[in-house]
Amino acid sequence: QKVNRVFNRSSFDHGGRFYGPWWQACPKAWRREIFINDAPTIEQDYSSLHIALLYSTKGINYFETYEGDAYQVATPDFLESAVQTRKYAKLLLLMAINSKGDSETFAAFRSNRNESSDPLASSLTNAQLAIILNALREKHPLIANDLATDAGIKLMNKDSKITEHVIKRFTALNIPVLTIHDSYIVNFGNDELLDQVLTEAYEVVTGQTSVKSTITGVIMDDEATWLTQRLPESAMVRSEGYKGRMIEWLVRENDLSNA
Repeated sequence: QKVNRVFNRSSFDHGGRFYGPWWQACPKAWRREIFINDAPTIEQDYSSLHIALLYSTKGINYFETYEGDAYQVATPDFLESAVQTRKYAKLLLLMAINSKGDSETFAAFRSNRNESSDPLASSLTNAQLAIILNALREKHPLIANDLATDAGIKLMNKDSKITEHVIKRFTALNIPVLTIHDSYIVNFGNDELLDQVLTEAYEVVTGQTSVKSTITGVIMDDEATWLTQRLPESAMVRSEGYKGRMIEWLVRENDLSNA
């Protein structure tokens, strides 16, 4: 399936992410069930990528200098737990990176939580959300002045260049890779290669090393973990369309090998 790069504001320096394929709209829980060439896959994504990219614009290697959880702040009295606070703080920080001002950040947060049927979060006032956002600014003083300043549009350009590098490397090797912005899906036998390419791509774009990423799904010799996380067997029945495409692919591969 084709993907298209979408740039913004009439500039190749803004945006540039790859859009279009069905797997980007697929629920995350279902993505672990994607098979490529009838073999299971792993998904790997960068940890705190836009925060790390924002630090990199200051010449600071986030992964080498920052310790602790990027999103955990003290729990305010209007929230119920540290887990809930981290969840909301993470979303609020990502909103702040992509917004033009605090008020826009708060409105975007409430809109997102309203769409997700989260009545508590969608009812938080600007004053309450400001407490969380200011705590995040205190936690990240080196990038505090960049929050809610529309920095995200240029950071998307950087992450799109990272994805462009990943696609080119795998295409040159004739190995399929599915991209979801800063997350990537390959057959589980290619997990080590993907890890290598993600490190390489980050260094090419930022000039920095020591990037961190996380894996979901199965990796070589770890099928038991994948089996405990996957969807029920009833949700994995191959459709007639899938079977037909699989047969066509096998026939085509056989014809090519005999040519």
